[in-house]
Amino acid sequence: MPISTNRTYLLAPLYAGLLHLGLIASPQLGFGQTTYYVASSGRDTNDGKSESNPFQTIARVNQLTLKPGDAILLKRNDTFSGTLTIKQSGAAGKPIVVDAYGSGNKPVLTGAVPVTNWTNIGNNTWQASCASCGSRIAGLYGNGTALPLGRYPNLTDANKGYLTVQSHNGKTQITSQQGLPKNWTGGEAVIRPAQWILDRATITGQSGNTLQLSYTSNYTPTDGWGFFIQNHPGTLDQAGEWYYNPATKTIQLFDNRSNPNSRLITATISDGISLTNAAYVTVRNLQITQTQTTAIRATDSANLTFSGNDITNAGTDGLVLTGSGNDVLIDNCQIQDVNNNGLSISWYANVTCRGNTIQRVGMVAGRGGSGDGQYVGFQTNGPSNTLIENNIIDNIGYNALTFTNSTVVQKNLISNFCMTKSDGSGIYTWNGNRQAQGNIRILSNIVYGGNGPFEGTSYKSNTAAHGIYLDDCSTNAEVTGNTVFNCYGYGFYLHGTSTVQMTGNTAFNNNESQLAMLHTGGACPMRNNTVQNNTFVSRTASQLVAKFESNANDLSSYGTIDRNVYARPASDGGKILAVYNSTTGALLPLAQWQSQFGKDAASLNSPATYIKSGNVADYIRFYHNPSANPSTVSLDGNYVDGWNKAYAGKVTLAPLTSLVLFKANDGTTNSVYLSDLNWVSVTNGYGPVELDMSNGNAAAGDGRTIKLNGTTYAKGLGCHANSEIVYNLAGRYKTFLTDIGVDDEMGDRDCGSVIFRVYADNALVYESTLMLPTSPTKSLNLDVRGKQTLRLVVASNGDACGDHGDWAGARLVPAGSARIGAAVLAERIDSDPVQVYPVPAKDEIWLRYQAEQPGEAQVDLLDMSGRPVLKTTHQATAGENVVRVPVGSVQRGSYLLLLQQGVQRITKRVLLAE
Repeated sequence: MPISTNRTYLLAPLYAGLLHLGLIASPQLGFGQTTYYVASSGRDTNDGKSESNPFQTIARVNQLTLKPGDAILLKRNDTFSGTLTIKQSGAAGKPIVVDAYGSGNKPVLTGAVPVTNWTNIGNNTWQASCASCGSRIAGLYGNGTALPLGRYPNLTDANKGYLTVQSHNGKTQITSQQGLPKNWTGGEAVIRPAQWILDRATITGQSGNTLQLSYTSNYTPTDGWGFFIQNHPGTLDQAGEWYYNPATKTIQLFDNRSNPNSRLITATISDGISLTNAAYVTVRNLQITQTQTTAIRATDSANLTFSGNDITNAGTDGLVLTGSGNDVLIDNCQIQDVNNNGLSISWYANVTCRGNTIQRVGMVAGRGGSGDGQYVGFQTNGPSNTLIENNIIDNIGYNALTFTNSTVVQKNLISNFCMTKSDGSGIYTWNGNRQAQGNIRILSNIVYGGNGPFEGTSYKSNTAAHGIYLDDCSTNAEVTGNTVFNCYGYGFYLHGTSTVQMTGNTAFNNNESQLAMLHTGGACPMRNNTVQNNTFVSRTASQLVAKFESNANDLSSYGTIDRNVYARPASDGGKILAVYNSTTGALLPLAQWQSQFGKDAASLNSPATYIKSGNVADYIRFYHNPSANPSTVSLDGNYVDGWNKAYAGKVTLAPLTSLVLFKANDGTTNSVYLSDLNWVSVTNGYGPVELDMSNGNAAAGDGRTIKLNGTTYAKGLGCHANSEIVYNLAGRYKTFLTDIGVDDEMGDRDCGSVIFRVYADNALVYESTLMLPTSPTKSLNLDVRGKQTLRLVVASNGDACGDHGDWAGARLVPAGSARIGAAVLAERIDSDPVQVYPVPAKDEIWLRYQAEQPGEAQVDLLDMSGRPVLKTTHQATAGENVVRVPVGSVQRGSYLLLLQQGVQRITKRVLLAE
């Protein structure tokens, strides 16, 4: 959702806010020194020491030798051009101050110049000279709005504006898989060699479809991945697209709608404010716009304050601190519409960033920098004591917030990130160089909307935008009270971490998994981590709740993992993927994860088990409060949270918190039939277990009406020994009712002999005598109050002949209270139209899916880098289809299975094991 630019609810300081709105005058800042005034109506021959005798230009200000306590005041509603340079320092209690005076809008400092006298050179292309432009232009604007740099192919073309690298020769040459209609020499190739990289390389020559490059990146082009071409006149074919020729200092602009001479066109030539070796400097209440490299840059400076400034339309970066320094406050600023990085801080200690809004950063592929650390909303590499709080970070090309050490990240609202590149996150830290790391606290943040685009890669699904991501060797961190939702990757991702305390967090509806703890090689195994009292909820049956993976058999050594909620109401079994020794593992229900690896002994399953129809939105409620004030919402019924706490009427959320609720039973004792519930696991001796029909033969759906000794049953389970079915009760039912016997479909009355067993929480609560086709029907009425699991077994007597056992009319009676009642509806079947089994697979994978119309369907098996391993096609029929994919000859490990038919495209994660 869009983010409001109103920051008051994020506790921005009142005083700075009033200054920002111009409701109070700037204080007298001279401290006995000099205040200089600058106005567009002034003259540089004035002394600048009064409002009636101001300077006119920034160039005149740059000639001053400033002293501690001096102030430079720019007149509101005025616009000033050029870079303000400060090389002098103030002193403690006597900073050099740059501020606004008068009333009205903030004064504007611009790094752009007007471009006039446009001439039509044909084909809707206009050209103008720009004598003051340098070796490049970072931005061209029409009436203050950024115009697009020309691109080939266009974003509206096939493959969303990417060509494909067919082959490459090191870093000096790529060959396009598609034909190149023009000679692109002199232009720029934007290459995507990895999910998290967009590199720019100059095209130095061309032969047919092969481009020669001047390419200085640390990365090498990847065959099968994408690139496009920009900064060439041949790209101009859509309204507003432009190209700059530094040799002739001319700009070409495509415009088939109007004459560009009728509006203000501006081009960037300079930066905004530059501070070098400066200390005790305050800059506030300015608008800095249309800059070439940076809006504000401070180098090797200290004791700086930036407050209430608006940075917009930065051609490259917004606010940058380079070199080293200390004691910086960045407060109540807006940084918006930046091509590369919004806020970037190098080796600076004691930095506070509070109440800022950082939006629309790195949103256009090809306009940011090459290599790592680009297209980022906010990044800091400070050695100690960084505080990042109460900020809004929204619509970011790659990572929203990146840091390394000794940092508190709290009460931030982070949304819509990884919009241009992928394999990133909302909050990210990395310690791959294994530096000393500590005092990391990630507290009470709300993170959502990670996108992870796959255009220009060989991937066909979004799987690489995680919420909170602690990467290689991160250690000594606390992650508490955060909420992550609606991300296409993992919610919380711990990769090779140690001594991470992760408590009291909530993850909801993240596409790949709510939690991932992975160690797949390298120097830092997962050790001494604590994951407790968290709520992990998957909204759909295709989402994992948790994933634990290792290259060694050491999952039990990852740390303390306990007292969490692992909920996937639409399908509560096989929701935890556990992989060890890289290739060995399986999808496990919580109970098996607990018993096999000794983790989560006190953790809980979903508090509700849903049947297979209805709309999940009606039965799961997710609420979050992004404000600094308590928020109250009304409930339309009785609900419980993952810890079985009851809610009714209203619920109040504290600031920056969230809550997942599950609709509870309405207080009645209406039975819930087992055939309407999703089981946790199932095995059957012959064919599948049939729902509401007898076992029949080996094919699915070939049974008959359930019939025991002449009595028919509309509901029930038709099984064949040896059979076992496990259901999650979650302590919500009081009685299990069923009739049992051998189905009447067995015409040979001498064939068929079974024993029925019922287990509650793995304890045997009923065992029948040997039952034959001639045995009387038995009726069971079993107490299951407080039980978590129900296991139904039909065992063979050893003859394996016609052992068709029925659980006729099998049903559960809810306990009858709102607190422990059972929710009964969930996600529609069509929300997860593809079923893949078995998991893990050995020799073949079976797919069952619903096709809306007949036609050719394609199934691809891809490795985790998106490279094709095998491909099959078949003619699908309208309705249900079942496809067999042989995988016996494929190397064991994790893969992506991609189903494509018409506009339908669905990706599933699969595991191949021995």
